[in-house]
Amino acid sequence: METAKRLGDLQGVEVFVMIHSWLPYPKGGVFERAEFLARRKPGDPHPFVDPASFAEYVQRNQASAARALEEEKKKAGVAQ
Repeated sequence: METAKRLGDLQGVEVFVMIHSWLPYPKGGVFERAEFLARRKPGDPHPFVDPASFAEYVQRNQASAARALEEEKKKAGVAQ
């Protein structure tokens, strides 16, 4: 959970290189974005410059971490 919090504290991220291609990143991972980049026309946005997708990834990551923490607490019988 602490790592998810630190990720959320990062400011000004515009380019997020998704090295784990099997994870479900918003708008695709590095390979999908590389394909978009290859087909990009002049004036089209750069597919790797996408702060909104990074923000969505952070939100998903934090929600997933919170769920996992709650599940582990339930398994351990920790009162909430």
